[in-house]
Amino acid sequence: MSFTVPNRPERPTDPDQAEPDKGDFQSLGYRKSGVLTGGAVTRTAANTVSVEATTGYLNGEYFSLATATSISISAPSSGSNAKFVLILVTKSGGAFSATALEGTTANGGESASNALYPDFDSATNMLVAAVYYNVGDTDIDGSSVVDKRVMVMPQANPTAVSSAPGSTDGTIGEIRIDSSITPADGQSIVWIKTDATTWTNLGKYSSTAAAAGATGAQGNQGQQGTTGAAGAAGGQGPQGPQGPQGPKGDKGDSGSGGSYTHPSQTLTLAGAVTGSVSFTDGTIPTLTTTIPAGTYVPLSGNVSITGQLITANLMPTSSGSNRQIGSIYMTYKKIVLTDNPVVMSDLALKERFDESPGLSFVDSLTPKSYVLKNDPKKVHWGFVAQDVEEVCTQHGVSEAAVYEKPEEGLGGHMALTYGEFTAPIVKAIQELTERLEALENG
Repeated sequence: MSFTVPNRPERPTDPDQAEPDKGDFQSLGYRKSGVLTGGAVTRTAANTVSVEATTGYLNGEYFSLATATSISISAPSSGSNAKFVLILVTKSGGAFSATALEGTTANGGESASNALYPDFDSATNMLVAAVYYNVGDTDIDGSSVVDKRVMVMPQANPTAVSSAPGSTDGTIGEIRIDSSITPADGQSIVWIKTDATTWTNLGKYSSTAAAAGATGAQGNQGQQGTTGAAGAAGGQGPQGPQGPQGPKGDKGDSGSGGSYTHPSQTLTLAGAVTGSVSFTDGTIPTLTTTIPAGTYVPLSGNVSITGQLITANLMPTSSGSNRQIGSIYMTYKKIVLTDNPVVMSDLALKERFDESPGLSFVDSLTPKSYVLKNDPKKVHWGFVAQDVEEVCTQHGVSEAAVYEKPEEGLGGHMALTYGEFTAPIVKAIQELTERLEALENG
């Protein structure tokens, strides 16, 4: 497909000056954009054009400009210059509007030798029409505005006709130019035969309905319809997992099994759950309850989840120093992350500042190679918590966050916070750097 516009020579001495060339049309053709209906551009006042209501398709998205838009444009800055102004539909954010791209000497759209179509981003702009100022023009007339729809000329020599072609005329794919149509009314002068008996006008705009009682001409494609009503609600979801076993209830006076009270402290899921609770005396009552939606883990108390807990985010009920995941008594084997953990380190959270230990502390550490008793196949490198505690004590720190000890009588094992080694290692490197610089400087 190619594009052309009527040639308007600027001077008799230079008749080829304004002939469109490759630079003129570098941004015209774009397979993802086009006007579906409307968009006729006409002169309405001095240096003013109006863009009629437009429905179109721009880079994969349908749009609709429901009302006409008036746009003011400027004549060439010099009387010896010719100028192009492009009328565009522009997407900015999520909104579409009709705009003008003025030709300038900087973008090549205004020139005394050969004015070109200014280039633009075809991903967010679509050409609707071109406005041309000849040398010496200070205003435009009707012939100065060239609608994009009359630029499409895939047939090298289309047949000129003075009325709409008949259904038996021509062959499929043939193009005819209808001189009886005035482009200013928003209808294209180009007819294309699309099947054995149908000629289709390239584009037209109609704002009035056919007269009552008469058969109206084929209408344009309607604007995109409104969003349909929401679909019916889906069926009930699958049954959730059985809740944890509740404690034994108080046995009633009756000798035939008694009565039991199920605790209100439960793991709650959306939907209905039917299950059984087994008590130590062998009684197995049937528990059927409707579970409210929205709560997944109790805000207090202990609930055992033996399966997988899958969730997008895991947040504490409030911010505080006593919120944790796991402990030295109940541990997880592995935490897998796709990024480094984030540790709070704001100045407002700290006090009693002093220097970190450095080289003497690092030299006292005993890095070791070892295997874990419950996984002897893998070799680990690190430290022993008791060794680190001894080194901290030697450096006058009886309670250091680098290690953690369980309380007596509660079981558990000592643990290390490896991130706490970072500052002493950095301090040791700084001390070594000072010594090296001292040696280098004599």
